[in-house]
Amino acid sequence: MDSTFKFELRDAFIIQPPALKKIFGLLVDRIGETEISAECFDDVTRKFDNIEALLKYENTRAKRILNLSLQARSIDWKKTASIHFTDRWYFGGTRLEIKARDDVLSHLRTDILDIVAGQRPWYFFINKIDVFFFSFLLFVFTWLVCYIGVAIYGPEKSADTISPKNQAILTLVAYGGMGLYIGCTYVIYKSQKFVFPHGTFAIGQETSRYETMEKWRWSLLMGFVASLLASIAIIWL
Repeated sequence: MDSTFKFELRDAFIIQPPALKKIFGLLVDRIGETEISAECFDDVTRKFDNIEALLKYENTRAKRILNLSLQARSIDWKKTASIHFTDRWYFGGTRLEIKARDDVLSHLRTDILDIVAGQRPWYFFINKIDVFFFSFLLFVFTWLVCYIGVAIYGPEKSADTISPKNQAILTLVAYGGMGLYIGCTYVIYKSQKFVFPHGTFAIGQETSRYETMEKWRWSLLMGFVASLLASIAIIWL
């Protein structure tokens, strides 16, 4: 009996050569001919004949891999499987689809998901934080606090008692504050995605870039923990 399995995991990932070799080997052995394609930063989709060709790819910053797909099929097309890794925000993550006999599907699914689970980085929970959502909540909370404060402490004051000059200044401050708020949110979002990327393809030159960023991540983490402990010590001592 033929069965179909679809799975999507939106956690961050770090794909390294050993994992790619295992996945490629499983697809070839249990499904059949496997094609490899990569969408790169320079808007070029590159195809590789085998896993060795992929691992030899330089993966320079200007041509770095953003999306990687492995698609396998049997000669008679009765068995197909595909796995996609993408670094795109929100829709990023791992997608797996298998169509085969129930016994083949069950074993292949388990083996591939075990490999994928091992590629999740330690900072995946930081990557999952939705900066825009929490920023919106903070904005709503701030607006409510200001609205309630005006309603309680300044009901007798109307706009007519404020001079045009002061109204213009208040309007400028309000719009400037909103612009600064949006700008800070965007900078935090870009920093989060740069320091804690959704997807990393540790192939070629990306390996050294990943190792460098890992040192920075741990330095940031240790600095945060040290400052937190120092603040607690100051409060309690």
